[in-house]
Amino acid sequence: MFRAVRGFLRGGSKSFRRVRFERAARLFLFEFVVVLLGVLAAQMLQERFANARERAAAKSAMDRARSETSGFRATAEYWRSAAPCLDRNMDALMRSVATSDIIDPALTVRPRMPLTALTPWGEDTIGAVRQVYGDDVVSAFFALQTMAAKMSRDSDDLAGEWALLSLVNPSLGPVTSEDRMNARVAAGRIKGRLESLEVSAANTERLTERLGIAADPARGRLLTLPPECRELPQ
Repeated sequence: MFRAVRGFLRGGSKSFRRVRFERAARLFLFEFVVVLLGVLAAQMLQERFANARERAAAKSAMDRARSETSGFRATAEYWRSAAPCLDRNMDALMRSVATSDIIDPALTVRPRMPLTALTPWGEDTIGAVRQVYGDDVVSAFFALQTMAAKMSRDSDDLAGEWALLSLVNPSLGPVTSEDRMNARVAAGRIKGRLESLEVSAANTERLTERLGIAADPARGRLLTLPPECRELPQ
């Protein structure tokens, strides 16, 4: 091919060769521009499709996160209301244990301890959400995921400590002084977990309020307070 072009340019008179050279140069330039525009157009389409996929992935992650967070806010609102009442119950139980009074069995009954898991985001999801929604949104949802994990751990610990309160339930048999001591220690630990849950719940409500996410009403209806807490001011 190059020999043919070289032969084409060398043939004929000097002026004729110049005309042929100019024609070949224009043809080469035209083809170069066409190829270059084709490459640029392909790159633009590829970037457009990649951006569309990224936006779709970010929207899907956000839709799921907002749905899960709505349920998590309902859990937080439950703990905000239940924790102060249950804390007062632990005060009453500790007083009864200390004075050797007969303990109200209702104080030892394990309340509802709801959990809400938030799906963690991988690096790709974090990058897509950050690109579409910004750093503040990523930081807020990361904080909520951390809070949900902490509340789950507190709730698990709370359940374990609550089981020890059955030691002083008079309907289960005689209560010894050792039972009273162990129950009093457990009640003290329960109070600490309740305080931690109440603080995390308050932080969750503030974050979800900032994100414009309300509590899931269906989940909220399921999370009823313990009977002894429903009529008390929270």
